[in-house]
Amino acid sequence: MTEQEKTITKIFDKSVEAKDIIRIYDDCAYINNNNFVKDAQKHTSCDWQLKKNEIWLGNTSGNERWEKGVDIPDDYAHLKTIRLGEQAYCIKGKPLSRDYCLPLIIDKSEEEDYNRIYMKKMSIHAR
Repeated sequence: MTEQEKTITKIFDKSVEAKDIIRIYDDCAYINNNNFVKDAQKHTSCDWQLKKNEIWLGNTSGNERWEKGVDIPDDYAHLKTIRLGEQAYCIKGKPLSRDYCLPLIIDKSEEEDYNRIYMKKMSIHAR
């Protein structure tokens, strides 16, 4: 467990000091750094990034949720059509920093494979 994860756990356990919260905020400033594509404000979803027969699976921060940068999660990297979009949006249609998360996109032909992997992951977490 990283130092950030330990401190975040303390926050949820309500056993953290203010200086620790400030340190996490400073380390995660990239989340709100306004790193958007040029025309991000013209859209409210990632639909404009989809090619024919593609679907948006959701936004991803990749493998390291609390570190700057985004990659395709390892669990899905072997899928042939999986890719990252250019700009993610929040549920209210506002653009999110490209350093924080990006849309995860796949061709419909691999949707069942993705769902199988996803459900296996969720059943493991539910135990």
